[in-house]
Amino acid sequence: MSWKALLLLLLLLLLLLYYACLQGVANGSLTVGDAVLFVTLMQQLYAPLNYFGTYYRTIQQYMIDMENMFDLLASAPQIQVTCVSLGLSLCEPV
Repeated sequence: MSWKALLLLLLLLLLLLYYACLQGVANGSLTVGDAVLFVTLMQQLYAPLNYFGTYYRTIQQYMIDMENMFDLLASAPQIQVTCVSLGLSLCEPV
């Protein structure tokens, strides 16, 4: 996820937490343990999604890199090997 999506998710979670839990605790219909339960549940739901999202982006980038590599291998080289270039020897002193 991008940082904008994470920020939006965090803000929505905080609003939901405020509305559902804090108002319930203030009204006496919920306990503090219910609020902690809600936050813990949201963390347990979010962590695996973030984990799989990271691996999805990694695999997607690998596929893009592999496609670019195959495109590069399919293109013709700009420098051609000729008979003159084969006579080049790097072992002889200049």
